[in-house]
Amino acid sequence: MDDTQEAHLAGVFDAAGGVALRVSKDKTYKLNYNLRPHLSLRRYNEEDPILGKLMEYSDEKSVKYSIGEKTGQNQENPSISWTVTDPDSVGRFLEPLMNHLVTNYFRAELMLEVVIPSLRNGDHLNKQGFYELVGVAEKLREGKQLRVEPKYTQDFFEEEWSNIERR
Repeated sequence: MDDTQEAHLAGVFDAAGGVALRVSKDKTYKLNYNLRPHLSLRRYNEEDPILGKLMEYSDEKSVKYSIGEKTGQNQENPSISWTVTDPDSVGRFLEPLMNHLVTNYFRAELMLEVVIPSLRNGDHLNKQGFYELVGVAEKLREGKQLRVEPKYTQDFFEEEWSNIERR
């Protein structure tokens, strides 16, 4: 994919894509919670050429992604969702697009410079590091219209874990 096509893809991702850090309860982890990066793009027509370009780009960059159909309240108009949650794949997807991102630039920069290195270092495996990354998840949500208020916030973990140091 050439630079012009990458710029077009970055524009679509900027307008309709999501960059987040998801927190979930997960008893397989020592802390009983898990953090994972989350890139997403939803389209409402499975023949949308953007999906093909997105898959082509992802394959070229060795990005592990999933494609799934989602039905919400509007059962007549299901959407096709492209998702990436593997930290290394998130990096491989975002890095080449950085020069073209505008709306998601700050979120992508946080993901590349803070989240992915912290996950690689294992910072999320101790309470303090996890708590600090939850703060980054909150920054990633800033300015977004949320359908539901997030349950797992720094305030939640301050109550859950009494020995957290707020920075």
